[in-house]
Amino acid sequence: VPLVNFKYYSTSQLEWRLGLQFYKTSEKLKGDLMEDAGSVTNKKMESYNRITPGVAYHFSSRNILDVYVGASLPFGWDRNRQIGESKYNGVKELNNVTRGSFVIGAGGFIGLQAFVADLPFSIGLEYGFSGLLHTGLKNKHEVQSGDEKQTYYTPSDKDMIKDFGDEGSRYDKLHAKKGEFGSDVRITFSYYFKKK
Repeated sequence: VPLVNFKYYSTSQLEWRLGLQFYKTSEKLKGDLMEDAGSVTNKKMESYNRITPGVAYHFSSRNILDVYVGASLPFGWDRNRQIGESKYNGVKELNNVTRGSFVIGAGGFIGLQAFVADLPFSIGLEYGFSGLLHTGLKNKHEVQSGDEKQTYYTPSDKDMIKDFGDEGSRYDKLHAKKGEFGSDVRITFSYYFKKK
């Protein structure tokens, strides 16, 4: 789903926020090869999850033109799993690849919003900046061919593979993380419910 923000005003000038963003895909392929050569089953699942609590201070309690500043603390996790199973000439082969990375950061924003007539609806513009730390950027490979089993790790971040020339490298142990900092401009549409 697209990014959704819930806002709660504890006073006319103090606003609490909670942003949610969840995304998941799954794919599956299963089939028998021609001429009884064997069978293949492949599954792929990928998810992206973010939760962003925040707070904003509004300088004016009037609804005509509202200027505010705030801060947020985004965190979440990314998961990826690929399961490959095949059977050739009676030999079973398994190739499972898993990745689970944790993401945490901090950000600040300044915004301007205006309410539409007497409606509980506002249109706004926000400028924000944030930094994120991605940890656990590694793939765990569990490979089995017949009775032989092997476990190793590879980097999962494409930029890291390109920058360090690590494509094809296999590790017994691996620690990989990445930090990033950026800014963005957001257009906001808000609908308000009055507390009774």
